[in-house]
Amino acid sequence: MQITNSRLFSVAISLLLFSKFTSSDPQTNLLTMACDAYNATYPSIFSSNLDFVFAELQSLLNSNHFAKAQRAHTDELAYAIAQCRQYLSTSDCLSCFSTATSQLRTHCLNADGAHAVYDGCFLRYEDVGFFDEYTQPWRSGSCENRTVDGGGFTEMARELLRDLCMATPRIDGFFAAARRETVGGRVVYGVAQCLMTVSENGCEECLKGAYETIESCPPIANGWAVDGGCFLRYADTAFFDDDQITDLAHFLKRGEFSEEFCTIVNFFFSLE
Repeated sequence: MQITNSRLFSVAISLLLFSKFTSSDPQTNLLTMACDAYNATYPSIFSSNLDFVFAELQSLLNSNHFAKAQRAHTDELAYAIAQCRQYLSTSDCLSCFSTATSQLRTHCLNADGAHAVYDGCFLRYEDVGFFDEYTQPWRSGSCENRTVDGGGFTEMARELLRDLCMATPRIDGFFAAARRETVGGRVVYGVAQCLMTVSENGCEECLKGAYETIESCPPIANGWAVDGGCFLRYADTAFFDDDQITDLAHFLKRGEFSEEFCTIVNFFFSLE
């Protein structure tokens, strides 16, 4: 059977499109993980409860990027939250969640609480309720060791982080992704996200702390910060598609974000 050039072309295009739309990136680069210092009183019962809540989280993540679950069985309680970045596909979200459950189970064994944060998702469980908590002693952040030279990157990165922190608490779902380009041609990408169980004020306060953690990172090319109720990240390379970008201007026009926040930001920049 003879195959025409046009048919070969159609097959090639189909393969390219299939490759594009089936690509996967669950972003399972581990940023931070920790196990609580104490073990469960009844490890086998607590483990069974965790199995239950993890299964519930997985089911909920099939239709959402945020899930919470809890179980009280005999004398042990288990509470858990899972959250994926909104730009992940459902399959990538589930893949990131699966990595988190596997690693926490392996490394934390009988600990009565633990958390893990990846580029793409967050998982935490405890034996006490924590859903409305937005700050923790384990708040942390990091700056990559590569520097972006000139081009206005430092100023633009800080401006983007400030705008993300201002806008995100006002957005339904507490998530925002944005990009900015400097006059020097440098591009910076950023994401801010809060847990959907915290209040708007809790989201605001959490992101203030996250900003404080990494505001000195630029001109370092990549930085992130995480707290009990939020996540903040920027980079000089894209880690989400352009169709996921949030129009921050709409939310920044709704009056002053917070006099206290602006005071903090102005103080930081007066030190430069």
